[in-house]
Amino acid sequence: MQVYHEILPRTYRLVLVQDLEREPALPLLQEALRRAARSGKRLVWIDCRLPRLDMATLRLLAHYRKRLRAMGIRFRIKHAPATNVPS
Repeated sequence: MQVYHEILPRTYRLVLVQDLEREPALPLLQEALRRAARSGKRLVWIDCRLPRLDMATLRLLAHYRKRLRAMGIRFRIKHAPATNVPS
């Protein structure tokens, strides 16, 4: 997985795309989510362009969803696989 970020006027957007190489994805995503949490933006978008999400990724997204909500930051996932998205 590759993780790209885009800082917009009101939101912090992370784009998750499939990588041909098997890089350790979780540390990249965790660092990107940490930056998003510290960005001062009130909305974090996760633009998920992956065919599926593994359980470790789902747990990390669910953890940051709770953490960001506690900080008053909205967290949205779009384009995620319909079968395994945390609600």
